[in-house]
Amino acid sequence: MPAKRFLFFFLKPQNTFLSATLVVMSMMLFSRILGLVRYRLLAHFFGGDITLLDSFIAATLIPEGIFDIFIFGTISIAFIPVLSSLLAQKKEEDGWRLVTTLLVSGMVIFLIVSLAVFIFAEQVALVVAPGIIAKNEQARATIANLIRIMLVAQIFFVPGTILTGVFQTFRYFFIPALAPVLYNVGTILGIVFLSENFSIYAPAYGMVLGAILFLIVQLPLARNIGMKLTLHDLFFSGAWRVLSLSFPRTITLVFNLLRLVFLEHLWLKPFYQLFLLFMEKKIWFFLSRFFCQPFISFFLSSFPYQLFWRYYAFP
Repeated sequence: MPAKRFLFFFLKPQNTFLSATLVVMSMMLFSRILGLVRYRLLAHFFGGDITLLDSFIAATLIPEGIFDIFIFGTISIAFIPVLSSLLAQKKEEDGWRLVTTLLVSGMVIFLIVSLAVFIFAEQVALVVAPGIIAKNEQARATIANLIRIMLVAQIFFVPGTILTGVFQTFRYFFIPALAPVLYNVGTILGIVFLSENFSIYAPAYGMVLGAILFLIVQLPLARNIGMKLTLHDLFFSGAWRVLSLSFPRTITLVFNLLRLVFLEHLWLKPFYQLFLLFMEKKIWFFLSRFFCQPFISFFLSSFPYQLFWRYYAFP
């Protein structure tokens, strides 16, 4: 009986600011701590070869960058306010049409771009990490293979992240906050149990496992809220509103990726070890996300669509 009450508490919607903040902040703290543990384990298992560590960090840029530009930027900024607006107007069918359109179009676009990167992974590796490859030519093939494995992981994040946006719109915050925890758990398991046999590819395989867990843990809740995919109508006009609202954020993410690749990784690489620079950024990111993200999640799920463009897209 206590177990059922505990489960019910976390599977019910968090309709108050305090409950949403407590759930998101506690799970995010746990997830970020696991993220730091993940990189500490990377240093433990592969610290003897800094080239391997730097190759791994460099390989994460493109798969995660593609996902951020085409999926995460859209979901985190524009999707939730538009879906909230449709639900507030009692247009639930239109809401599910919007979800279906974004899910299918997002998967198609991501797969096309990912396929191109998968095929030309070695050329991409040379652009992303010329400093590493100049010191060790074998790193080129390593980075290319890591990119290919990580692209597989990102495929599971596309539907998983859209589900996260849906749940946050319905004010279910626990499962979306739990999903990143399981992603980190999967990555850690890969590092700990596969490193002996697969070397630096172990954390990449762990990322695939974590991404699968990220998606699977959300599927029962999707059924619980009555989520419906309307596959007969894949061109809902409301999707254009989402794209137009997310455009400024998308441009920002594109330039941020270019900055990471061409400024920091190409110019600073001769002077700094990439892994150490990345760890410094992760610690800063941990602090900023821990204190800010809980408020943003609840804020977006409550924010009227009419005010979004004026006060949030362009503050």
